[in-house]
Amino acid sequence: MNAAGILLAIRLARRELRGGLRGFGVFLACLALGVGAVSCVGTLNASLEAGLRRDARTLLGGDLEVRQSHLPPRAEALELLADLGRVSLQARMRGMAHAGDGHSAVVEVKAVDAAYPLYGRVILEPDLPPAEALAERDGLFGAVAEPRLLERLGLRPGQELRLGHGRFRVTAMLRTEPDRGATLFNLGPRLLLSQAGLESTGLLQPGSVVSYSALVRLHPGVTPEQARAALTREFPDETGWRVLDHGQAAGGIRRSLDNISLYLTLVGLASLLLGGIGAAGAVRGFLASRADALAAMKAVGAERGQILAAYLTQILVLAAVGSALGLLAGVLGANAAAALLSQVLGVPSAPGLYPGPLLSGLAYGLLTALAFSVWPLSAAAAVSPVRLFRGYADPGTPRPSACALAVSGLCALALLTLTLMNAPAPGVVLGFAAGVVLSSLALFLLARGAKALAKSLPSPRDPRLRLALGNIHRPGSGLTAVVFSLGLGLAVLCTVVLADLNLRDTLDRRMPASAPAYFFLDIPKNALKLFQDTVLTVPGVTREEHAPTIRGRVVRVNGVLSEKVRPDPDAAWILRGDRGLTMADRPPEGTSLAAGEWWPEHYQGPPLVSFGEQEAKGLGLQIGGTITVNVLGREITARVASLRRIEWTSLALNHAMVFSPGVLDAAPYSYLATVYSTPGAEEEVFRAVSTAMPDVTAVYVRDVLDDVRRTAGRIALAARAATAVALLAGLLVLSQALRANLQARRREAVVFKVLGATRSDVLLSLAAEFCLLGLSTALAASLIGALASRAFTTRLLLGGWSLHPWALAACALAGTAATLALGLLGVRRALGQKAWPVLRNE
Repeated sequence: MNAAGILLAIRLARRELRGGLRGFGVFLACLALGVGAVSCVGTLNASLEAGLRRDARTLLGGDLEVRQSHLPPRAEALELLADLGRVSLQARMRGMAHAGDGHSAVVEVKAVDAAYPLYGRVILEPDLPPAEALAERDGLFGAVAEPRLLERLGLRPGQELRLGHGRFRVTAMLRTEPDRGATLFNLGPRLLLSQAGLESTGLLQPGSVVSYSALVRLHPGVTPEQARAALTREFPDETGWRVLDHGQAAGGIRRSLDNISLYLTLVGLASLLLGGIGAAGAVRGFLASRADALAAMKAVGAERGQILAAYLTQILVLAAVGSALGLLAGVLGANAAAALLSQVLGVPSAPGLYPGPLLSGLAYGLLTALAFSVWPLSAAAAVSPVRLFRGYADPGTPRPSACALAVSGLCALALLTLTLMNAPAPGVVLGFAAGVVLSSLALFLLARGAKALAKSLPSPRDPRLRLALGNIHRPGSGLTAVVFSLGLGLAVLCTVVLADLNLRDTLDRRMPASAPAYFFLDIPKNALKLFQDTVLTVPGVTREEHAPTIRGRVVRVNGVLSEKVRPDPDAAWILRGDRGLTMADRPPEGTSLAAGEWWPEHYQGPPLVSFGEQEAKGLGLQIGGTITVNVLGREITARVASLRRIEWTSLALNHAMVFSPGVLDAAPYSYLATVYSTPGAEEEVFRAVSTAMPDVTAVYVRDVLDDVRRTAGRIALAARAATAVALLAGLLVLSQALRANLQARRREAVVFKVLGATRSDVLLSLAAEFCLLGLSTALAASLIGALASRAFTTRLLLGGWSLHPWALAACALAGTAATLALGLLGVRRALGQKAWPVLRNE
């Protein structure tokens, strides 16, 4: 097309736009919803990432951190770090805080030195310097506690609490802890002590689970990379510690937010897909209303390319408007969500405008509009001028050109590429794309099968039912459009509903049914007998299980340094930080071997290890492979002898790595134990252990599950909001699909009334048609949603799954009711229309 043709196309598009946006309401709404969903997720991610980057040094507590379990970093390393900057030492562990009246609570203990904090400010109430609040006075060290700890213990500032063998005076409430970081889950409230105060508790025993950190605020001109290189150069064989810089701060919350973002992105893409289908339907409906004008343009010499260019220009302008509306809604929604996350979960954020997500959202909108509009435009541009003459019909249904189909395919490929570039887990996005293709194929086959079935069925004697069946398989039927719009939207709804129900089922029923009453941590090696005698004498205790445990870091997998291993996302946690290690002579109760064999009883040979099946698969480990762990500076290499199926949701005493006997005998390990009891005995178990062994930390499982439920509920709110957007898009698409052949329905209704049909006859016929369409589509969508939710729940959430047929039935009935309501709503005016305006030209 030459320059004159392009100018003509722009002029025609401008004239069409002068006529207003009639017929494009659904087009704009669908695109706005889809673009709004994906831009909201992108902007939310950008604001959270910017907040984490802004506060990275404060969240980490320094420019660099050297972290090690059980033992503090060696003195030589601390001297080197002191040459590079200002150093602050910390120790973290869990313990049990006791009030004088018998109240107790699990606490997250952090012991700091006088240099704390290196970044940020500790805000106390009353406002005191941390060193002053934690100092020793009148024979008691000071302690700073979070308000919820004081609430649980029934204490106020100025009163005393006990931790281990140490007594402390609460000097202030902890309002803000700069390096606490944002986490979705904490085992207990914070108790801040001095280093000397922690030593006075007697909790720092061999085998105690303690994490030591040396935090460094580097001198000007010294970079974290230079400091890391200096440590590597001076201590090349040290694998027991983990070195982090401020760019790795808040890694846990980043991973959690990535998982949430991935889910919201998938729902947003589903909304965008539905929006594209709605846009295509709106374009088809608009072009159908302009069919005579298109034929007239062809009759006076307009070429197919000119018509296509004119209306494509109009569509792209409207797509830009719809995308802009979506971007505005997305930015507003993302900033509101970021503020809510900061308030509820303590996640740092930086609300604002971010060009990347906005440009991506605009590209999503334009590409979606182009992909779903170019082929109906191409088909409409092929209309024949003969339709202008009475008694003549088009020689056939116009079809899009091969070039238009190729453009649609390229746009779809560009959309997939754009999504893969922005997604935290490209593999999941590819799986989603494959699911969309398979679902679309299944719905297409359903539409074809429903048409064939309706055509092959014997005609009912009732003319209303006969008309309903005929409308399903007649030429120009809206069956395919209804099946796609309702089917995809309802499939998304079923997927989210079933995933949510299964997650709740796991937290509310499966986990509590199999979970122990308590976990007990840091049981000294020489006190196991005392612990067993204490708990097993409590009436109502059904069993006790225990295992030796010590922290160690995986440093090599099959001889490859862990930093160079590229694990699957589900197994990456094995290589992050220190992991709990144990050893056993015989297989623990309930062990299910997936491969290999357990070592013989009283085995004394080279080190062997039994690994979790899924974790081993994610690390590329097989039977005969090797794993090397660093325990207290000593490296232990063990051969994989067996793989075990582990049900983590049972909350049983599970370890990803179980070593053969003798491997950890020389290490100063402690014991981890679980106690199962009747609900009535739980309080007595806690009281007995707290009295006999105050140094042992008791974790009440019901409290943990309640915290998890609250966190899951907060996350579910975002998921439900995203699902509501997808559902609204589906309803808009469904209404557009039912409106597409509304003109034909009006004519049919008038003809039936002229022939003697009553208003109720027409309504019953249409109701039967819409019910058949809705119910068949809803059943197929329920099946698709069930399969998708099963894959999501078992593969991503790694949880159990059940069908929940009542929920599926409710979704199916809701879809059928929506089809019926929207369909009858569209023809309500036709039933009261006079006959002569419709029939005067016949």
